[in-house]
Amino acid sequence: MSLSLQEYLREHGPRISLSELLRVIESSAAKPSPKQLLRLLQEQSKYSGIHVLPHKVAKLMAAIGEQYNPQTIVDIHCRVGQILHHCKYAPTRVGIDRNAQLIQLASYLYPEIRFLAGDILNHNITPDLNLVPSEKVAPEQTQLPLQLGDTIAQPGKKVFDLVITGLPFGQRIRHSGRNEPLEKLLLERALNLLDEEGVVIALSPVNVLTALSYEALRKKVLEHCALDMIVSLPVGTLLHSSVPSCILVIRNGKPRGTVYLAEYQEDISEIINNFRRGTGSLQVPLSRIHNRWDRHFFDPKFDEIDAVLQGENAKRLGDISDAIISGYRFKPDERHQTGDYLVSAPRHFRQGRIETETTGRNHYVSASTDERFRRRIVQEGDVLVGLIFDPAVYIYKEDDPPAVAGSNVAIIRSHDNKYIGTYLQTTAGLNLFLSQVDRKTTGATIRHLSIRALRNIKIPILPLADLNAVSDEEIHTASVDELEALKQELATYQLELVEPTTIREADADKLTPGAIREAVAIYQAQAPQSVAQQDYSLVLQTVSFLGERLDRIDATLQTLLARTDQILNLVQSNQLEIRHIKETPRDEEEKLSMIYSKLNNVADRLADQERTMQDYAEAVRHWLERWDILDRASQAFLISAEFLFDRIYHLEDGDFSPFIIQYCRALENEILTKLFQAYHADFHSRVENPEQFLANNLENRAGKTFRFAKHLRNDDRTYTLGEMSRIMQLIRPGGRTLRRSDLLQDFRAFALRYF
Repeated sequence: MSLSLQEYLREHGPRISLSELLRVIESSAAKPSPKQLLRLLQEQSKYSGIHVLPHKVAKLMAAIGEQYNPQTIVDIHCRVGQILHHCKYAPTRVGIDRNAQLIQLASYLYPEIRFLAGDILNHNITPDLNLVPSEKVAPEQTQLPLQLGDTIAQPGKKVFDLVITGLPFGQRIRHSGRNEPLEKLLLERALNLLDEEGVVIALSPVNVLTALSYEALRKKVLEHCALDMIVSLPVGTLLHSSVPSCILVIRNGKPRGTVYLAEYQEDISEIINNFRRGTGSLQVPLSRIHNRWDRHFFDPKFDEIDAVLQGENAKRLGDISDAIISGYRFKPDERHQTGDYLVSAPRHFRQGRIETETTGRNHYVSASTDERFRRRIVQEGDVLVGLIFDPAVYIYKEDDPPAVAGSNVAIIRSHDNKYIGTYLQTTAGLNLFLSQVDRKTTGATIRHLSIRALRNIKIPILPLADLNAVSDEEIHTASVDELEALKQELATYQLELVEPTTIREADADKLTPGAIREAVAIYQAQAPQSVAQQDYSLVLQTVSFLGERLDRIDATLQTLLARTDQILNLVQSNQLEIRHIKETPRDEEEKLSMIYSKLNNVADRLADQERTMQDYAEAVRHWLERWDILDRASQAFLISAEFLFDRIYHLEDGDFSPFIIQYCRALENEILTKLFQAYHADFHSRVENPEQFLANNLENRAGKTFRFAKHLRNDDRTYTLGEMSRIMQLIRPGGRTLRRSDLLQDFRAFALRYF
C-alpha cells in the first residue's frame, strides 16, 4: 500500500529530494493539496534547492502586472509557477523552466496553466505555445520588437503582453563563448519577447541596478524602452537569502515623465495606488535617471548634497588631483608575515593613524621593480581612501611604516594634497565626503566605492593662489606675518559670502564666527527685507570650512604670539642676569658657562617656533657659504644669534654680548666637532695601545700636554673653548713643547692633513 506524503515524511524525516517528492506524490493515493505542497516546499527549500517565492512577493508582482491589462503572459523561469497562479486575469499563461521535474511539479500544482520544459535561451516559443530549438525557426520569423542582445541566434515569432519572472540569483552559465550571469541573459531574453507596449516584471538582485556588468543593458533600456517602476524589497523578504532584491518594471513603449522608485513595506495596495496616480514618496524625473537606478541613489537626503556641489567653486577630485590610483591586488603567494612594504587596508587607518595589528592579519610584500607596483607605493602626503565598508580617509606621513596600497585602498595624489587632506579631515568636509560616498557606493552585501565614483566626488575650492596655505601643516609652520595675511584674505572672502544678498540671516548668524557675525549684522540691518531665494548650501559649506580654518589660524597665532612674548621677556631678563654675571669676580670660563646656560633657555624656546628658525636660517645663508656642512648645533647657535640681535636692537640700552657669544659658540662647536672629536676617532682607530703612546705625556701631571693626553686615554671628547685654544697654541711650528711631544706632533699632522 502506498504511503501518503505526510506518512512518508513522518517515517523518513523532513528532508526530501525533488525526484523523491514527485515519486511519492505519483504513488500516493491521498494526493496533497497545492496549499499543503507549497507549504512543504517552503519548509524544504533550504535542503532541496527548490526556491519558492513568498506568497506576498508573487502576489505583488501579479498585482503590478494587472495594471497593464495583459492578455498573454509568460514566465521564462517559472520554477513551480507561483507568480502565474496569481495572474488569473490573463486568458493565456505560459510557464517555462529548464528543470523538467519542476515543470512536472508546477503542472500538478496549477493544471490550468500551460507549462513547458526547456531552455528559453536556446528555444523559441511558437504561436501555438510550444518550444522549438531556435535553429528551426523560419528566417521570416526572426524580427524582434526590441534589439537588445544576441541571447539566441534566431528568436521566435511569438511575443507577449507580459513577461513576468523571478530571475535566478548568482548563477553563471557558458553562453556564446563567455561566462555570463544567468539573470542577465534571461532579462535580455525577456525583453526580446515583448509585444508593442509589452511589459517585463522581473524579480532581480539589486546589482542589476548598479553593477558595471549591467551598465550596457541599463543604457539600452533607457534608449529603447520605458522604465516605469522599481520596487525595493527589504533584506530577508526572500526565504533563506540575505541578498537585497528588487522588482523591475520595464515597458516596450514610450517613457513616462517619471520613474516610481517604491519601497515594499508589506502594503501592496499602497504601491499600486501610488503607481496609478503618479504619487508616492519618490517619483524621480526621467531626466535624472542615468547609470544608477537604485532607490538609495535618489534618496531625498542627498538633494542637499546636490545643492552643495553646484557651481564653479566645487570641483571633482578627479579634476584637482594629479592621479587617483586604485590599489594593487596581490596574489596569495606574494603576501607574507614580514617584508619590505605593508599591504595597507582600510582597517589600518580608521583611527586616524597607521595601526598595524598583532593578530597576524597584516600582510607584507617584497619590493618590486614593476612600474604598477612602484606607482602604488604610498608617498608622504598621499591621501588614502578606504573603498569598502565604512569609508576611511588618512594622510600618509613621513614616519609611517613603508606601505603599498592594497586592493581595497585608493590613493589621491596631487600637488594640492595638503588642501584636499585638510578639507577631508574637517567636520564639514568629512561629512560632505561621507555623504557622497554613501550615495555612490554600490554592492548587495558589501558596499564598495569604485575608483570612478571616487573621481566624481566633489569638494568646494577656495579662491586662493596656493590652496595648501590653509592646510594644517602650512598653518602650523607659517610665520606670524604669513598667518595674519592669510587670516585677512579668508575673512574678506567669508564676508563676501555672508552678505545678505547671498545668505539667509539665520544661517549667517549660525555659521559665521564671532568676528564676522558683527559685520554681517550691519549688512543685514541695511538689507531689504525680501532677499531673493537661491541655493545657499555651497555657501554654507564654504563658510563653515572657512570658519574652521580661521579658528585654526587664530589658535596658532595665539600660540606663536604667546611664545614670542615669553622669549622677549626672557631676553630682557637675560640682559640683566648676563650683566650681573659679567660683573662677578669669576674666571672667564666660569662666566661663559653661566652665560651659555642663560642663552640656552632662549634657544630652546626658539626651537619650538619652526618657521621662525627657518626665516633666520635663510638670513644666515645669505652671507655664510657652505651652511649645510655646519653641525646642527652650530646652525642653531647662529640662528639664535640673529634672533637675539633683532630683539636686543629694539631694547633700550641693549647689551649685544649675547649675540656675540652665540657666534663664538658656533665657532667653538665647529672646532670641537670637526677637529678635536674627529681626532679622537682617528687616534683610536690607528693607535693599538693608547696608554703606551701617551705614557710620556701622562707622567708629568703638571705638564702642558697632560690634560690633552688624559682626554685621549679616557676618550673624553668634551673640551672647553679655553682648553682647545691652549692645545692649538702648543702646535705652532718651532715650539719647544711640540718638539718634545709625540702626541702634539701627531695631532698637528692630523690637523694639517685635513685642514
